[in-house]
Amino acid sequence: MPFRYRVDQLEQLLSRLCRNVQGIDQAVIVSSEGFVVAAYPGGPEAQAGVLGRSPTVAATAANAIALGERALDRLDQGRFLRLIIEGESGAMIVYPIDGSDAALVALVDPDAKMGLASMAMRQSIQQIASILARAGPALD
Repeated sequence: MPFRYRVDQLEQLLSRLCRNVQGIDQAVIVSSEGFVVAAYPGGPEAQAGVLGRSPTVAATAANAIALGERALDRLDQGRFLRLIIEGESGAMIVYPIDGSDAALVALVDPDAKMGLASMAMRQSIQQIASILARAGPALD
C-alpha cells in the first residue's frame, strides 16, 4: 500500500463529506489553538486550489468552542458535545474530535438539512479520530 500523508487522508475525507452532503459548503479540521489542520474549501475556492477563508473559520471556531466550554462548565452542563450557530445566510456546525485537541467544523448553507449534515459529521469524526491517533510525526 503506498504511503499517504495524514493531512492528505484528512483532506480527502473532508472533500468526500462536502461532496456527499448537500449543503455543506466547507469543512475544516481545526486545532484548539485555532489553526487549520486540514480543509476542504468547496465551491470556486476548491477549483483554485487555495484555502480561502479556512484560517478565519478555524480561528472563529476555536473561539466559539472555548466560549461554549466555559459556559457549559459554569452552568454545570457537562462536556462540550456540539455547537451550532445559525445565521440568515447559513450555519456553522462544530463537533469536537474525541481523543484529540481538534474539532470538525462545517459551514452549511441555509437550505441544508441540519440533521443529515450532523449525522454525516458524526460519522466522519470517527474516521478523523482514527487518522489523528496513528503513530508518527504529528500531521506529517
